[in-house]
Amino acid sequence: MEALTYLFAAYSIIFLIIFVYAYSIGSRQKALWRELQSLKDTIEEEKQTTTAQKTESPKSSFAEIEG
Repeated sequence: MEALTYLFAAYSIIFLIIFVYAYSIGSRQKALWRELQSLKDTIEEEKQTTTAQKTESPKSSFAEIEG
C-alpha cells in the first residue's frame, strides 16, 4: 500500500509540473501575441505616414523644378 502512496505523490507532482509549464507557455504566448499586434500597428502607422509623405513629396519637388 505504501508503494501506491508514493506512486500517487509522484503522479501528482508530475501533473503539477506539467500544469505550471503549460501555464507558463500560455503566458508567454499571450505576451508575444500582444507584442506582435503592437508591431503590426506600428508598421501600419509607418505605412500611413510614409504614404502621406509620398503624396506631399512629389508636389514640393515639382514646384521646385518649375520655380
